[in-house]
Amino acid sequence: LALKEFNAALSEFGVQKVAVVGKQFNPHEMECIEVVAGEDNIVIEEVLPGYRLHDKILRVAQVKVGKTLKN
Repeated sequence: LALKEFNAALSEFGVQKVAVVGKQFNPHEMECIEVVAGEDNIVIEEVLPGYRLHDKILRVAQVKVGKTLKN
């Protein structure tokens, strides 16, 4: 309950979670911590969420990015 209220308060001030899963990797909003099998340069999994205040990034999202692996 407290976490829900905290998130609502942040939203009122313009803080938003950065949506990353399924999107093209953007080094300005994301930090790649692992490369996994998947579609090239597409975010496969979010490990730690990122946040933005209006147009400024407060914290980059830590993500796993796909790469086509060749045998």
